[in-house]
Amino acid sequence: MATNLKGRTGQGCTVTLGAAGFNACVRSITLPNWTQEKIDITCIEDKGYAKYIPGDLTDPGECTVTMLWAPNDDVGDDAADATPGDIIVGAKDTLTITFPTYATENGGGGGGSLSGSGFISSLDLPDLSVNQLLEYSFTFCFDGFDGPVWTAGSAGE
Repeated sequence: MATNLKGRTGQGCTVTLGAAGFNACVRSITLPNWTQEKIDITCIEDKGYAKYIPGDLTDPGECTVTMLWAPNDDVGDDAADATPGDIIVGAKDTLTITFPTYATENGGGGGGSLSGSGFISSLDLPDLSVNQLLEYSFTFCFDGFDGPVWTAGSAGE
């Protein structure tokens, strides 16, 4: 049976950091771009195009997570909100992104995850301005020791 996927959004995705006890209102997640170095094998007598072979290793990439700013949040349970102090740049951790299970009208299926070890390479605090939602973000660099690994969800229709 052929899969006929319909449009989907990221709504319902969750993010966890194992060591940080992370819990926040996540606004967006940028998934990693996996890249492979290329090695130039062009000879001086070659004509037309340069010639390449793939490098030996794949760069596992980075994820960026953007959240609502909540260091002194007075709405809801302050203890459950991620604050900049919870996110330690350079600390080894495990990032897991879990994808939602989609309703039948959106093709069904889903529910897989992406997980791997690494560290937070940057923490970007918000810009402070009028009529601007305060958001901050961190970039998680996969270190290649444990993943990143895709765990498949169900295929849907």
